[in-house]
This record gives sequence, structure tokens and C-alpha cells, in this order.
Amino acid sequence: MQDEVVRLIVDQRASLLTAIAGASGTDWDLPTVCAPWTVKDVLAHMVEGELNVGRIYRGEVREQGYIDPEEGIAKWRALPGEAVRAALWQHGTAAQRVLDAMTEDVWRAPIKAFGCREIRQLVRLHLFDIAVHGHDLTDALGADAIWGPALPFLTEFVVRAAPPTLARRGLEPSGSLLVSVDGKRWLIDSSEGSWRVVHEAAADEGEASLETDPETLALLTTGRGDREQLFQRAVMSRNSQIGQRILEAWRVV
Repeated sequence: MQDEVVRLIVDQRASLLTAIAGASGTDWDLPTVCAPWTVKDVLAHMVEGELNVGRIYRGEVREQGYIDPEEGIAKWRALPGEAVRAALWQHGTAAQRVLDAMTEDVWRAPIKAFGCREIRQLVRLHLFDIAVHGHDLTDALGADAIWGPALPFLTEFVVRAAPPTLARRGLEPSGSLLVSVDGKRWLIDSSEGSWRVVHEAAADEGEASLETDPETLALLTTGRGDREQLFQRAVMSRNSQIGQRILEAWRVV
């Protein structure tokens, strides 16, 4: 798992930099789904992300409280977009060097940062952020999406994140949703009084059932895309009221 996630991070970053290599001029001011952030703002947010995780990977800090994203982005607004793009390459490369050399002990080292308790959890969050915000940029620029290789990881990530997300958003434990993606099934269940994920669930489990593809699930659970169009690419069956209730609260970001 470690090698796979680390490889996906470098591949996603490289693919994104290639996809936005031609951005210039007014492209940097285009709106994104992360309103009111522009393309350059989202890019700056990603640079700050590389800086912050890099410090933790290198052991400079082990605990990190809340960081205001607006403060981080503000530091880059006076610079041209081309400079921010170069900074993503520079600081991303620095973080990647540490990732590539990371030992098993460091991989499992304890931390308290961004909701993560171990370095390995932060590395997965790092990949998630690069993939999702990379999609925000390509979408705003009208470029082809580049997160294809990371979609299986994203499916697993958002499913595992469902219980804490539903609890954080205040959804009372009630009901269950079977999620089917590319032949794999998970049950998001509340029968034991709190939200949990049952892996390798049976096809007949769940009060509601959602069958879709990896990209649609990623977009639905991160608040991206047009929901009406996305639901045309998904099949909700059994008790759709319960399914919609769970899906509406299942917003990882």
C-alpha cells in the first residue's frame, strides 16, 4: 500500500502539472467549484498543502492545529500564476523526495495533524487532496480530467471516510446504504448505534442501494459536478429516501 500511494502522488502531481502547463493570462482568474477561489487560488492552496505535509514528513512538527486556508492563499495572490505553478513543482518535488525515502517506522509514526493519527493516514489524505483539487483545476480550465489512475484509491478513501463524515455533519445513526462500485460492495450501516463501514458486503444487504462508477462516487461525495447529471449515472434502489438522506450528508469535503 505504501509504495502504491506514494507512486500515485507523484503521478497525479506530474499529470496535473502537464495538464495546466499551458495556463496563462486570464486563465488564472477563472472561477472554480471552490468558490470564491480562482484557479490561481486553488493552485496556491495546493502549494501550501505541499509545504505543510512536507514539514510533517520531515519530522519538523508532529502536531498541527487548524490552518486558515485563506491566510495561506493570500501569501501567493501578488504573484503571477506561472510562479505559483512553479512553486507547486518545487515544493511538491521536495515533499516527494521525503516520501520516496520514507521508512516503515516513519510511515507508521504517530502525529496529530489534519485529523490524522499516523503519517500513513496523512499520506493518503495528501493524495486525496491532490486528486480532488487537481480535478478542480482541470475542470475550471476545460481540460481533460487526469485522476483516472487514482479513482480506485478515491473510492476506498471516500467510503472509509463515510462514518466520521456522517457523524461530523450530525446525521443521526439510522438506516443503511449498500454502495456498489465496479463489482465491489460496502455497507454504510448504523445498526450498532453509530455509523460504520462493513467491507465485502453481500448484494442483498442494506435498506437502500447505490450502484455507480468510481468517478461519479468521487464527484458526489466531494460536492463536485452537477448532482442531477451525476444521479443519471447512478442507480438508487430499495428505499431511496434513506439512500438520499445518507448520500446528502456524505460530503467528505
